[in-house]
Amino acid sequence: MLRQRKTEVVFARGPTPLNPLAWTGPISELDENIGAIPTEIFANLQDQADRSELLKNLPQVALLIILGGFLLRRGRVWTAALSRSARGLGPPVISYPLEALILLVEIALPWFGLVMLLFAAETSGLFGEAGQALLQAVRRFGLFAIVGTAFVRRLLPPAPDEQEFVALDANKARRARRLGLSIVYAVALGQGVGLFLSQVEVSEVTRAFTLFPLFAVLGYLIFRFSRLFTLTQSEKEDEDASTFSLRLL
Repeated sequence: MLRQRKTEVVFARGPTPLNPLAWTGPISELDENIGAIPTEIFANLQDQADRSELLKNLPQVALLIILGGFLLRRGRVWTAALSRSARGLGPPVISYPLEALILLVEIALPWFGLVMLLFAAETSGLFGEAGQALLQAVRRFGLFAIVGTAFVRRLLPPAPDEQEFVALDANKARRARRLGLSIVYAVALGQGVGLFLSQVEVSEVTRAFTLFPLFAVLGYLIFRFSRLFTLTQSEKEDEDASTFSLRLL
């Protein structure tokens, strides 16, 4: 009897996100939680104690914003220059560990910059519960985006002469790189949104409805990405077959 009830619960049909009328409740809950963030900030600015704390921490907050923004913006530029200088430097036993170290630095610099910016936001004391949930979501989004972007840029360079792991012409390399970055940002956004929804008071239906469009877009991007490499392999096989036929003739 208990097993039958559990089975009925699992297979019970709920509202579908494909029905526009079913979005009324989820949109209302999302609007309530997202709208709470500026409300909390405004309330904290109106509070005399919170305003005094902000003025006290203002030099520290400003310094963190400057350093964090600088690392987040310039970190990849520095590591790109280092990577170009280290490419082909010495035998593989030296160049490969050096490039791996540069990849770690490429991830670490913008990550430290993002952490500084988020710590500055927390130190300001302007964010309440909803705001803290948003900061945690941004932290997770940033982690996935920074790591994924670094690997896509390394695995799918735009120039054919820089390709080490794939062999694509310039046009397809740009498309693969663009699709790869889109997949990374879709995954990162899903992680961030999922964490935010788990920190605020929303129903399971709202969580499912909110993540459904992200999963649909992610599935489409993965299909396009895999299709690109499938077509490339088919074209290569056709070219090899044509070359073999010409040799026979």
